[in-house]
Amino acid sequence: METVTYDHQNKKRRRKRIKIYLLSFLVVGLLLGGLYWFTYSSFFKIKSITINGIDTPTQESFLNELRPLAVRGALANLLGPDHYYSWTTQVQSFSPKFARLTITKNFWSRSITVTVTPRERFGIWCAKPNVATTDSPPCYWFDRDAGILFEAAPFPEGTLISKITESDDSEPAIGEAILPSHLLPNFWKIIDLIKKRDLPIYELSVNKNLEELKAVTVPGADIIFSLRFDPDQNLASALEILLGQTPLQKISYLDLTVPNKIYLKEK
Repeated sequence: METVTYDHQNKKRRRKRIKIYLLSFLVVGLLLGGLYWFTYSSFFKIKSITINGIDTPTQESFLNELRPLAVRGALANLLGPDHYYSWTTQVQSFSPKFARLTITKNFWSRSITVTVTPRERFGIWCAKPNVATTDSPPCYWFDRDAGILFEAAPFPEGTLISKITESDDSEPAIGEAILPSHLLPNFWKIIDLIKKRDLPIYELSVNKNLEELKAVTVPGADIIFSLRFDPDQNLASALEILLGQTPLQKISYLDLTVPNKIYLKEK
């Protein structure tokens, strides 16, 4: 009687182990099958990539630059560049030519939409000319939005394009801002003031060390602004009154670098 009971218990244990093995095999099989389907099935393949903000002839080269930044990481290496889940919507570092870049994904259509906003050319920023050579200094286009140097530019001749030259030994480079962020607001206000007054500017230069902007006018008068002070507070109206009384042809220089004061030297 005891032997029968013992054999019966062994059979139950064996059947239980077999069920566990079969269930484990089934679960592992389902997981492996699901992983294989997730990795290689055409269901997750990207069907279309749309690029907005880029001319059609350059979209392919743009996509070749973008793909390594948007398709990265261990998961992307496993799934491949054409898998829906290989693409990230967060691209932190890209060409400074673009002010903004967004990537949106639509799972149901398995589509990717890339929208870029190119930086608009506002002016040209040039390094200090080298007096030891006749070569033109390096120059770059910068935008009004953030003052970012984003593209090489030719050295401009004449005054049709806003050109600003550095008067110290700084070396501008693509991707950098033309000025520190705390000086940019006053810089834009000075530029707007010059344009609003329609001053006949021959040359603009910036000294980052002194934090000053110098405007050389066509009549020969130099106007020196401080980038540390807001010109809208009281300088704009005072300058308008002063230039209304004394024409630029009679002025050697105007020093506006001290708050609430204007230093004038006549010719």
